[in-house]
Amino acid sequence: MEEDYWPLYTTAKDPQIWAGMPAKNRHELKPFTRFFNFLLSTGKSFCIIDNIGNTQIGTTRYYTVQDRLFMGSTFLNRSYWGGKYNHSFRFLLIEHAFKYHNNVYIHMTHDNKRNQRATEKLGFTHVYDETLKLHDHGKERTFMTYRISKNL
Repeated sequence: MEEDYWPLYTTAKDPQIWAGMPAKNRHELKPFTRFFNFLLSTGKSFCIIDNIGNTQIGTTRYYTVQDRLFMGSTFLNRSYWGGKYNHSFRFLLIEHAFKYHNNVYIHMTHDNKRNQRATEKLGFTHVYDETLKLHDHGKERTFMTYRISKNL
């Protein structure tokens, strides 16, 4: 929602959040604004909120590529890295997705080691690499593709 813009930008201004991401300049106002507007336009984005402090601490979303459901466009305030929040919101997204899909996927760059470890802790495994066009500037980038499957 639009009222989340400034609280999320306050978090997004930290360049270290974007170090392992394809768009490393989203800590700057214009790139963040384009990203935020894109998230709003998808209708499938979520603001991650710390309910204790009622504080916006990041975003995530669902998207599809060739009928496969992905979670992505995720960023999280660094003070919440490595704790229960990353696991909790991703678990909720996975649990919801499994009501409708047998598999959930995540894209990430090869240099995002921190996210790779966090994703593997959730039970995802690297299944292949794929090249996609980035939404904000149309350039192609190769991503690692991770998958978690529903226990049938």
